[in-house]
Amino acid sequence: MLGEYKIVELASHIAAPSASGILADWGCDVIKIEPPQGDPMRWARPGAPGGCAPTFETNNRGKRSLCLDIGKPKGREVLLQLITDADVFLTNWAYVDHMLIPPGASVGEHYHKGVEEIFYVLNGDGQVQVNHETADIHKGDGVPIRFNEAHSFTNNGSSDLELMVVGISAQKNALDTELGEMPHAH
Repeated sequence: MLGEYKIVELASHIAAPSASGILADWGCDVIKIEPPQGDPMRWARPGAPGGCAPTFETNNRGKRSLCLDIGKPKGREVLLQLITDADVFLTNWAYVDHMLIPPGASVGEHYHKGVEEIFYVLNGDGQVQVNHETADIHKGDGVPIRFNEAHSFTNNGSSDLELMVVGISAQKNALDTELGEMPHAH
């Protein structure tokens, strides 16, 4: 029924995995991304027959599974490529956002104590500054931002700088933003 749609899932627990499980039932090609230690729901019921919790198996039926360490550059690179090629990116970790920065405008310096972000340049040209290092960015570039890295974006091109932002929180439902650069420990 929906066999032409490709879904990339970066999620755990119940809601998002069960939603993509239904989409897999309806014929979507669902790729579930799991960390090296596996989805925590796999082990939610110790001693379950077959080793996996029944809830995990029910919510992840019909999916392909891919182990990625998105804490490493190669893992983020693979994730960005999968997201780019997907029709739907489904996550419950933090957020996926779309940002347009007009020519000559910027997003001021800020950092996150508990959220890492991946910025993917959909269109345009600009500059990113991460911890006092500046680099040019162009369509197709990915910019990973780790915990506590102060970062800002400037559009120095002639058209909108269009970014997709994927935020992944260290702790589910815990988001934060601090303005300015990271204070130095004394």
